[in-house]
Amino acid sequence: MCSRASSKKVRNGSADGGFGRHITTPSGKSMWVGTWLNWWDEHGPGPAWAQVSLKTTQEMALTSQALTEAGIGHHARQQANDVLVPLALPLGAEREAVEIALLAQVKAVIAAVDALAVEVVEQDGDSIDVP
Repeated sequence: MCSRASSKKVRNGSADGGFGRHITTPSGKSMWVGTWLNWWDEHGPGPAWAQVSLKTTQEMALTSQALTEAGIGHHARQQANDVLVPLALPLGAEREAVEIALLAQVKAVIAAVDALAVEVVEQDGDSIDVP
């Protein structure tokens, strides 16, 4: 699989709490990946996160169950109909090793979400395609 970026203008998809990118999965679902300091403060363990926003509480519960079954730690937030996945940064690792570890974690989240028949909330603006 190779990565490809959308030829459209990319927005940072953030507010004051952090920065990141909206990505599009191979099945066309949208999710956000980036740094969000408030989630780090509320949930730990670090600043890097993936967020999947869902349309209903049922879909959020199904997504949470699928992530649990895949062994992916996460925080299901019923009030927001989303699932937050902390992305672990290997301590003391070189940049390339960190990038490889983060990409593997994001791909695992994508695989779990894409395997489900749930509708994610489409994010406004352009996004980056990730295989």
